[in-house]
Amino acid sequence: MAMNGKQRRRQQEHQSRQVTAPPAASAPDGGAAEAALATAMRRHRAGRFREAEGLYRQILEARPDHAQALHLLGVVMHQTGRSDAAVELIGKAVALDPGLANAHANLGVALAAQGKFEEAVAAYRKAIALDPNHAEAHYNLGVALAGQGKLDAAVAAYRKAIALEPDHGEAHTNLGTALKDQGKLDEAVASYRKALTCNPNLAEARYNLGLALKGQGKIDEAVAAYRKALDLRPDYAEAHTNLGNALKRQGRLEEAVASYRTAIALEPDSAKAHNTLGNMLKEQGKPEEAVAAHQRAIALKPDYAEAHDSLGNAFLEQGELDKAEACYRKAIALEPDFPGAHSNLGIALSEQGKLGEAIASFRQAIALKPDTAQFHNNLGNALRMQRKDSDAVAAYQKAIGLEPDYAGAHTNLGLAFKNLGKLEEAAAAHRKAIEIKPDYVEAHFNHAMVHRFVSGDPAIEELKGLLETEKITERPRDAVLFALGKAYGEIGRHAEAFSYYSRANERTARRVSYDASRHRREIRAIKDAFGERHEPGERHEPGSATSGDEEYAPIFVIGMSRSGKTLVESLLSQHVDAYGAGESHEWTNALRTVVERYASSGKFPDLMSRLSDDNLKEIGKTYIENVRMGSPNSRLLINTMPRNYRYVGMILQALPTAKIIYTHRDPMDNCLFVYFYRYVTGHSYSYDLSHLASAYTAHSDLMAHWLRLYGGRMLSVRYEELVR
Repeated sequence: MAMNGKQRRRQQEHQSRQVTAPPAASAPDGGAAEAALATAMRRHRAGRFREAEGLYRQILEARPDHAQALHLLGVVMHQTGRSDAAVELIGKAVALDPGLANAHANLGVALAAQGKFEEAVAAYRKAIALDPNHAEAHYNLGVALAGQGKLDAAVAAYRKAIALEPDHGEAHTNLGTALKDQGKLDEAVASYRKALTCNPNLAEARYNLGLALKGQGKIDEAVAAYRKALDLRPDYAEAHTNLGNALKRQGRLEEAVASYRTAIALEPDSAKAHNTLGNMLKEQGKPEEAVAAHQRAIALKPDYAEAHDSLGNAFLEQGELDKAEACYRKAIALEPDFPGAHSNLGIALSEQGKLGEAIASFRQAIALKPDTAQFHNNLGNALRMQRKDSDAVAAYQKAIGLEPDYAGAHTNLGLAFKNLGKLEEAAAAHRKAIEIKPDYVEAHFNHAMVHRFVSGDPAIEELKGLLETEKITERPRDAVLFALGKAYGEIGRHAEAFSYYSRANERTARRVSYDASRHRREIRAIKDAFGERHEPGERHEPGSATSGDEEYAPIFVIGMSRSGKTLVESLLSQHVDAYGAGESHEWTNALRTVVERYASSGKFPDLMSRLSDDNLKEIGKTYIENVRMGSPNSRLLINTMPRNYRYVGMILQALPTAKIIYTHRDPMDNCLFVYFYRYVTGHSYSYDLSHLASAYTAHSDLMAHWLRLYGGRMLSVRYEELVR
């Protein structure tokens, strides 16, 4: 009677080795005990465990030192889920009769079930020393070695088992799994196919064959293998999950979700299944449902780092950056060497404008897994946001070196080249991305932004062809419309250009909301909070709070989008002491940090009445510390975040050395350039001409107010005059 230890912690009885009963002369009551043992073994083999256990115990009452009865009672204990008792009983058996090879082998199985792989290996090796042709011992030795991660030794053990028993289907299956884990997919597939030749009904072999085929990129064959496994075992939850993964790769998202839900129905307490479903729901553009699925996974398994990371991804999709950041930090706290969580944390920090911290996170991810192209690409994105475009180019080129067909890295390289003014190189990088992935909308859009269109340009037909396909979803379709607007404008067909821009904006407007009256009320509240009623010397007069960082000169370039802020920044950044931080969120980050620290209630501008001079000083100090992280040795710190126009009065109070540069241009030009620009996030006013007019008026009204109050610390720059 032999037990079998299988990978995936599945154990079951095998009858591959017949146990020889001890000779009658060894028992004082001779034939009676041996007859009882034979009866017990027949019932044991028939699966009548309770009856067999009773008979083994009767034998042991009469013969406490009956090694075989102890051994087989231990086997029953193991098979009925009592591994501790199994180890004790079989241990006694081998102590009484060290020559029982089967008992040593079965002791190994019971120990492996307890996770004691070292001891299990020793037991199997003892069995093999006693019986070198014990195929099951070699097989189970392979299982234990695999459990220790010793794949080379496990492969050798499985091969020995197969040499002794060529039709051992499970040995072929587990050999395949060990080879798959070594990355030897071709050999793994061959082993699984041999296992199925031995036994076509091995669901485990068909399932693992699917995994190996998926690893080879043979998705259609993998789907077929999973389905055959499920024909054999409809309740095979993991097969349903991986079938869902393969269906996802085929773009069959609804079927994939159905497979995940079936897996959950079979194993409702499987945290992994809930987490996988959440990932799929996010792919479907259902972030709220994804959040619920990931939260369920975490409720089932609070220390599940991967689920915390996935929940962060769902929150990131919803734009809830604080929540996403918290999830990634939790994942890292649970698993400090989780490179994906470090990289995702970097993305969340980048989105919040915390670029110094983001770059540190990306570098940590790269340190943990240096050959991951995506991490280098993400680092490049953060460096590009910091306006360190030469460094960004190097990061993207590293990503491309690791993964030459990484279309996203090629188009990001193009964006960095554009920022460096290398438009030909930018266009070539985007074209390479399109060559790799012809339906890559972002690459087409970015190429359009640096390409000069001419009549009959094939790039126009490519863009129109993208519109005709059903593959591209809503937001990418908008990008194509914006690109066509630029194209037709450059070839002089202005009515068609405006038509494309209008279609793009009308589609986007349906997904966002802008409340013009609310915006006007907000501007009125800011003007009231920083009113002209304040006399010099009162706290609202700029300069009454000091930040303690007078050696730095923060420069805020403020104006409507498309009013020349970036041009001004690029000119200033040529100064040796200047650092262009771009559209950095660091002002609002500093404000939020200090307000949360002191539990001040209310929102800006109402909270101004509750902030002390010390609070303002700390906001200024926090801002300087954070923005300096991008360039520690720079003295002139330039920020072009458009939303900062609301905070001018507060900025000048918190930062006595700050300067404001106000960029503005002809209202019609400014609004049309905004209307023709594709914004990925924010700028909800930009998709409707009447909303644009209202937003421009509100912005100009507040800036005129700031000029009246603080004109001595503000420079007004007219775009048309600057470029002339």
